[in-house]
Amino acid sequence: GIPRAVVSNADHQFLIDILERNGLRFDAVITSESARTYKPRPRIFEAALESLQVRPQDVVHVGDSLHADIAGASRLGIRTVWVNRANVHRGPGDPRPDAEATDLTALPEIIARIA
Repeated sequence: GIPRAVVSNADHQFLIDILERNGLRFDAVITSESARTYKPRPRIFEAALESLQVRPQDVVHVGDSLHADIAGASRLGIRTVWVNRANVHRGPGDPRPDAEATDLTALPEIIARIA
């Protein structure tokens, strides 16, 4: 299958507990605690790339923060999908995602289109 990772600014055990409680499994879980840095810094995204053994151009990052997720991943050449649940309008200086979704149900189609 397609390798999947979670990249989060959450504490490691906190996130692991949430994933386990909800039966969610990923090939890698990269947290700000484990990477010793926070999104949008490149190192946290690089840790995910290294863990999955993939190149930035082969990845789609899905996130809900224009600054932390979209700007951070885009700087490394990773394609991005902004999950904009609140239907917020981007400003002229805001990072530009490759695609936008208002909820997670649209992700399979969007990822297939931009991947």
